[in-house]
Amino acid sequence: MKLLIAYDGSTFSDAALDDLLRAGLPSVAEAHVLSVSEVFVPVVSHTGIALPMPSYEFISHEKNEAQNLAQTAAERIKQHFPAWTVRANGYAGSTVREILTQADVWQPELIVVGSHGRTALSRLFLGSVTMSVLHGAYSPVRVVRGDVRRDQTPVRNVIGVDGSPGSTAVIESVARRAWPLGTEFRVLTCYGPFRRQTDPGVFESEKSFAGKAQAVALARLSAAGLNASGKALLDDPRRALIEEADAWKADCIFVGARGLNTFERLLLGSVSSKVAGHASCTVEVVRYPEKTVNNDV
Repeated sequence: MKLLIAYDGSTFSDAALDDLLRAGLPSVAEAHVLSVSEVFVPVVSHTGIALPMPSYEFISHEKNEAQNLAQTAAERIKQHFPAWTVRANGYAGSTVREILTQADVWQPELIVVGSHGRTALSRLFLGSVTMSVLHGAYSPVRVVRGDVRRDQTPVRNVIGVDGSPGSTAVIESVARRAWPLGTEFRVLTCYGPFRRQTDPGVFESEKSFAGKAQAVALARLSAAGLNASGKALLDDPRRALIEEADAWKADCIFVGARGLNTFERLLLGSVSSKVAGHASCTVEVVRYPEKTVNNDV
């Protein structure tokens, strides 16, 4: 498995390193730790006047600082995963651009980021860097908040399933992981509450489809030897996934980048965007392979 881990020394990126132990990762993997010092290189100002370039000494200093941060994170990771191959790189430039560029070049199977950076305010919605990576990356992205449990309690994961190719990719991703003994999974499916009064026939069809999607997901997880239970709700999945994770004290919510809907769109689906932005726990957004599914984001 190949992982790209963005690290900036913040509380949230430290939490992302701790979260690796509860993410079902293999004992052998390749990890690229990336730290970026934000250095803006203006060419022309809004007045049309050329602005001064940062000095070579300044850029070099910032890059060295970023390299030291990345190396610190890499050493922490090696303590937890001694068999991993871990490399560390520091950059000076745009954090979003460097993360997405390295992701495009290296094509990791998972990108790990903290929900906020060093300048984050106390708020529920995601930081601008994290949101940009979440929307711009082609790889799955794991967004970690700052309250990762460090005890030995069993890992708990909520998985959103709707029968779409995206949710199928989520189940496959989860089933292939190397989860700690005792890990529990809750497969959640929702069907449209607004249909019950307006179109009973469509409502029953959606309910039946949700049940079948959940059964397929549970069968796949069971075949992988995982302890999974199912729950079907007459509710909006954007609300239900967050509330279920809170009530169950889940470590992570897994969602597909896009679900079933009547509109084509290039950005993240409304469910994955809402859950990633407002959940109180870690959220992993899984994309299905672009080369095999034409309508991937």
